[in-house]
Amino acid sequence: MKKIILAASLLAASNAMAEIKVSEPLVRLLPPGVPNTSAYMTMSNSDAKDRMLVGASSPHIKRIEMHNNVLEDGVMKMQKQEQLIIKANQTFKLLPGGYHLMLFGVKSPLSVDQIIPITLSFKNGEKIKVEAKVSSNIGRQHHHHH
Repeated sequence: MKKIILAASLLAASNAMAEIKVSEPLVRLLPPGVPNTSAYMTMSNSDAKDRMLVGASSPHIKRIEMHNNVLEDGVMKMQKQEQLIIKANQTFKLLPGGYHLMLFGVKSPLSVDQIIPITLSFKNGEKIKVEAKVSSNIGRQHHHHH
């Protein structure tokens, strides 16, 4: 019993030390046969230092890239990002029409409310696992704040 209490205490302590909190992770449901989709979430950094997201992965997805939508010569284009900076004591939102995770090569058809595990990798070596819910109700939002 003491080992279980100690393990629970250590887990609680490690979660308390995590400076990045992820909320509202979602994956957009697309029609069957569409191999690529996108993921959105909010990342809050309670650390005094900026944090850099440098990658993401999932066993359900062949490749995940970080992208931003930018207006170039009157045309909206996606630009791959090598890293996303989550500034100290700020929140960074991945939203439709702005920064997002691009999921290439969905390995099997997605369904509403399915959970897709995604591991976020940070420059300092930290990895955060999130469970993103598949949703067909992700609206187009053209404004994002970070």
